[in-house]
Amino acid sequence: LQRHHPAPPPGEPPPPPAAAAADPPLSVDIVIIGAGLSGLTAAAYLKKEGIESFLVVDEGGQGAVGGTWRDHAFPNAGTDTEVPTYYPSFLPTPETSSQYGKRDEIMSYFKRVAKEQIGEHKFLWGVSVASAKFDGSWWALSDASGTTTLRCRFLMPAIYSISCKWPHLPAIPNRDLFAGDVQHSMHLGPQVERFRGQHVAIIGCGASTIQIAPAIAPVAASVTVLRRTMPYIIEQASAPMPKGRLAWAFWRLAYELRNDLYTMFDGSRRLEWLLRQWVRLCFFRKREAHTLPPASQPVQCTRRCYDYCGFIEGIRRGTISLVDASVNAVSSFSASGLVLRDGSEVRADSVIFATGYKTIGGDDTTDLHYEVLGEKVPVSDRVPNLLMPIAGCPIYCTPPRRTEDSACSILPQRATPQRDGRIVRR
Repeated sequence: LQRHHPAPPPGEPPPPPAAAAADPPLSVDIVIIGAGLSGLTAAAYLKKEGIESFLVVDEGGQGAVGGTWRDHAFPNAGTDTEVPTYYPSFLPTPETSSQYGKRDEIMSYFKRVAKEQIGEHKFLWGVSVASAKFDGSWWALSDASGTTTLRCRFLMPAIYSISCKWPHLPAIPNRDLFAGDVQHSMHLGPQVERFRGQHVAIIGCGASTIQIAPAIAPVAASVTVLRRTMPYIIEQASAPMPKGRLAWAFWRLAYELRNDLYTMFDGSRRLEWLLRQWVRLCFFRKREAHTLPPASQPVQCTRRCYDYCGFIEGIRRGTISLVDASVNAVSSFSASGLVLRDGSEVRADSVIFATGYKTIGGDDTTDLHYEVLGEKVPVSDRVPNLLMPIAGCPIYCTPPRRTEDSACSILPQRATPQRDGRIVRR
C-alpha cells in the first residue's frame, strides 16, 4: 500500500517538486468510506474473516474515529437504544456504566476497536472522496479537484446515516430580529454553563431533546420545548450491565426480541392497535396526559425514545415546559424570543433547533457522487441507518447491528464483480 518513487541516477540531483511525477493512486480490494460505527464494523468484520486488502478513509483528522458521535457532543449525548443491540456482537463486550451508552464511553470503545480489532495502519485520515466511478471492474475514487487517489474492486460507503453537514433548519421568519443565540443541536458542546440563568427554547422533541433538555434545566431560568408530534417516551432507570459475555448475549437477545416484536406488530394494520394498547398499559398508566401522544398514534410513528436522563421528571417538576406546536405553531422570531400563531410569545435568550437532518439523496445533500459505466447514479434514501446502497453495483451494505447476517459475507476472494454489477461466486 506504499507509494514508491524511483531514486534519481547516481550523481544527478532529485527533480524539483514541480517536475515530480504525480503519485499513482493506491489500489486495494476494498475501500470503506467513513470511520463511524458502520465503517468500523465493516473493517473489523473483514479482519475477522481474514481479509487484509482494505483501507478505511475518513475526512477527519488523525485518529478521528466516531463519525456521528465524533461530530455530536451535545449535553447528555448517548444512545437512544440499549448498547447490546447497538454494538456488533462479534466485537469485544464494551464497558458501559448502564444499558445506555454515553458519548465518552462510545468514543473510547470506537478507539479501542480501531486499535485492537482493525489496526491503525488500516486508516487514511484527512481523505475526502468527492466522486466514485465504476468502470465495470474497478472503482476510481477522486477528491474535489478530480484527482484519483484510490482504486478498489469493492466499495463500502459507511456514510450518510446522520450527517452533520446537512442539518434541517426550519425557515422561521424574522430571524434577524432575535437578539439571542440560535444553534442546531449538533453544534452544542457538552458544557451547559453557557445557559446559566437563560430562558432556553428547544424546537423539536426527538431523542436529542430528551437528552439535552434535562441537562440544561438545572442551570437555566426556564426550558421550553416546542413540539409538533409527541413521541412515545418511555421512562427507564439506568442499570449496570453484566460483565460476562454470556449474560451480555442474553440481554442482547432479549432486547432484539422486543424490538422485533415491536416492528412486527407495528407493521401490521390489523395488529398495530395491540402494540399501542400494550405500551400504554405497561408504561403510561400514571403519566400526565400532556406528555402522551394521541391515543390513535402508532408506537413507531416516530422513533421510540427511552428517557433515562429525566426529561419527563423535569416536566413533572416544572423545570421543563411543553408547548404543542401542532396546535399553536411558531410563526416568527421576535427580539426576545419566538412568536406563536395565537400571538403569544415564548421568551428565549437561546433557541436550539433539535430538528434533525435533511433526507440524504439529492445533489443538495451529498458531496459524494457516483458514476457507473459513465452514467450518474443517484444515492438511495430509502434505507436509513445502513450503508447507503446503489443498486446494480458491487457496493456491499453492512448494517451496524447485524453484520454477521449481511452481504459482507460475500467476500472478494470468493466473488468477481461483473460489468452489469452481478456477483459470480468462484
